[in-house]
Amino acid sequence: ETVTDSRYTYTTTTRTGGGDDPVVETTTTNYVAKVYKHTGNQTSATSTFANSTSNLANTLHAETTATSDFVGKNIAYVYCRFEYNQDSFADGLPTVTAVVKGKKIVKTSSGTEQSAVYTTNTAWVIRDFLTSEYGLNDDQIDYATFEAAADICAETDVLSDGSEQYQVNGVVDLSQNVGDVLTQLVAACGGSLFWGGGYWKLYAGDFVTPTKTLTMDDLRGPITLNTKASMRDNFNRVSGTFIDSENDWISADYPAVESPLFLTEDNNVDATMDLPLPYTTNALAAQRLAKQMLFRSREQIS
Repeated sequence: ETVTDSRYTYTTTTRTGGGDDPVVETTTTNYVAKVYKHTGNQTSATSTFANSTSNLANTLHAETTATSDFVGKNIAYVYCRFEYNQDSFADGLPTVTAVVKGKKIVKTSSGTEQSAVYTTNTAWVIRDFLTSEYGLNDDQIDYATFEAAADICAETDVLSDGSEQYQVNGVVDLSQNVGDVLTQLVAACGGSLFWGGGYWKLYAGDFVTPTKTLTMDDLRGPITLNTKASMRDNFNRVSGTFIDSENDWISADYPAVESPLFLTEDNNVDATMDLPLPYTTNALAAQRLAKQMLFRSREQIS
């Protein structure tokens, strides 16, 4: 696809044919930018782009000195060409970004793996990172907990915009510590991930009805009770950043969550916790995760 500017016309040279003396053709146009994309299913230089009837042979290969054997099979990429004009690009060449769908991920049903599909469901993304070579490379998964967590993540009756309540959107930087990535992914579903009984288990943020009442008869010894966290570990306000899908996917502050009651309980000493959510792109979801974190922190008897 081309971006044109009717105020200007340009003379372009196209080289066609092979050998040391290619045929040179001159054409006039008013484009200022050409943007073509391949999604990874191209098999030859004449495979048409996903957004145009053009192909590599009559664009990149014809317009530059690129060799005809460049195809980029199985690679998703964008080919951009800009025609220099100081008025159209007064601030220099624009930064080119793209919204992409990432890796196809395997889900399970009753422990049986299904065909890989694209998904933003946090539970399935966490499972993929645990089992992949670039992640933890561990296949000891408690399928029942992950499948239950995936159902919770997919609920659409919680957020006011009707979107799934716990989604992951982002790019994992492989220079990060694996544990840090897992911590950030788990934060995106407001849950907990732990190792128990030889398997990884995941619980997404959701109320679980108690199934057991403990009495003195269940205890083997005296009780040690912590009634309140120290001020060093306490907070009455949560703020942080998320990736705003409504604002070109840039990092932004989500609405902070605070409680006048908690502030009063803390003798009006403001204590803010920073909760970055790099894989959350919905402001409503980010604020809800922050609220969960705040109210959980005030359940201080342990």
